[in-house]
Amino acid sequence: MKREFLITLFFALVYSLPSHGQIQGIKVSAEGNKSAICLGESIQLNVVPSSYGPVFVIPVFRWEPANMVDNPAAAGVIATPMETTLFRITVTDPVFNLVYSDSILIIVSPPPVINAGLDDSLCVNDPYALKPLSYKNATYQWAHNGKGTFRFDTTRQDPYYFPTYVPAPGESGTILFIFTGQGLQGCTSVSDTMKLNYFERPYVEIHTPDDSICSVEPFSLEASTNAPHFRWRHTGSGTFVNEKTLQPVYIPDKYDHGTLLIILDAMGDGCVNSDTVSLTINPIRVSPIPDQEVCRGTPTRIFAECDDSHSYLWSNGATSCYTDFIAFRDTSFHVVITNNLGCFYRDTVRVKVNPVPSNLLITNDYQNFRVIVTPTGYVKYTFYNVDGILQEGPSNSFDYRDAVGTDTILVLVTNEFGCTNFIDIDKTKTEILPAPVKVNAFSPNGDGINDRLLPYRNITVFDRTGKILYKGWDGWDGTLNGKEMPVGTYFYVVMDSDNTVFYKGPVTLLR
Repeated sequence: MKREFLITLFFALVYSLPSHGQIQGIKVSAEGNKSAICLGESIQLNVVPSSYGPVFVIPVFRWEPANMVDNPAAAGVIATPMETTLFRITVTDPVFNLVYSDSILIIVSPPPVINAGLDDSLCVNDPYALKPLSYKNATYQWAHNGKGTFRFDTTRQDPYYFPTYVPAPGESGTILFIFTGQGLQGCTSVSDTMKLNYFERPYVEIHTPDDSICSVEPFSLEASTNAPHFRWRHTGSGTFVNEKTLQPVYIPDKYDHGTLLIILDAMGDGCVNSDTVSLTINPIRVSPIPDQEVCRGTPTRIFAECDDSHSYLWSNGATSCYTDFIAFRDTSFHVVITNNLGCFYRDTVRVKVNPVPSNLLITNDYQNFRVIVTPTGYVKYTFYNVDGILQEGPSNSFDYRDAVGTDTILVLVTNEFGCTNFIDIDKTKTEILPAPVKVNAFSPNGDGINDRLLPYRNITVFDRTGKILYKGWDGWDGTLNGKEMPVGTYFYVVMDSDNTVFYKGPVTLLR
């Protein structure tokens, strides 16, 4: 925008003595004594020199910055600054070689920007929160032509920027809102408007009353409306069936619990009306029972999650939170768990039956002083007598020498499933009790013969100072912390299952 100003340049040309003919001074001013404009506008600047004497003086003018004025050599110029700028004028008297200067600061303000927001529509009697899209470089003010009033939320940081219009009772039609921005220095005010149309509410009603169900039950709804369009929605995690009709069915999700809302929105001409029904879901919270692996013929108990407020019914007739059974083949059990609200939970437990060691036989090889169990190849054989474990490990034989009495030997055999079986005590003969093998030497040299001291027996090995060099069931390999021990005499103790000394003696380590 260009502002038109009247430039007045006064030259007082007076004939008198030459000594009084020079320019006496200058003064620069803006038209109308204004010093501020809006960005994009122009302003006229004037300079007025004075001179006396008989000499006709034609002064020389120079404006700076020259690129912001139309004619930097004129007395009056049109200035178009893009930012706040200090303009300087220099006037030279060519007769007397005198130079005068003056300056003026022109403030440039950005233009105001105002956007009242988009037109909207609402139901009669509903308050409306105004949503202006922007304002800057201005102070602002809202106005309207309706019958209602503005309400301001003083808890907001800028409450007067986001007023709420409260309509008069029954007010309808179009309300015009005016959003005015008063410009900063030198800028005029601007305004923007938005229209709000109030419409009558459409009729909508959900006839299904508030209710409570179990999580597995579908929930049927029925509603009516005079609106041309409607929409069902909910606050749960489930889904609708037939949601394009006024008789949909809500299917709860497994994660639905507590109270959720089902809403029907009726959409009329610019107005949405809604009705709501509350649905309380009482799921029975029970952890799934994991499938089981058991050993054939072994008494087993399966537990559900126990809760005194729940009742239980197993497929085998049990009514506790657990059921006992003995399985000889793969099977499954079903259980129904019901809470005190009548909601129930069904679960199925699949039971895989693993075999136990079978066809076991124990014999005594008197010639080689050895007790042997067949068949071979099981994970672990544990030899017992009345005092406890004699030997435990993958070996199916137990060596002995120097019988010291009689006793019954039992063997517990374990397979790869962890299932165990004892040799039938009725088939076990009363044998000569094998005393532990009395080993007096071994040679851990890697030739596969006597490389370990008493494997599969619970032994502890000491040196002459009483320091423990080894303790365990795998047999001593003649090392300590991976380092070979020197040839010599050491001492070992065979322990019973209750950690009592079964046998002790010296042993010589050979290489």
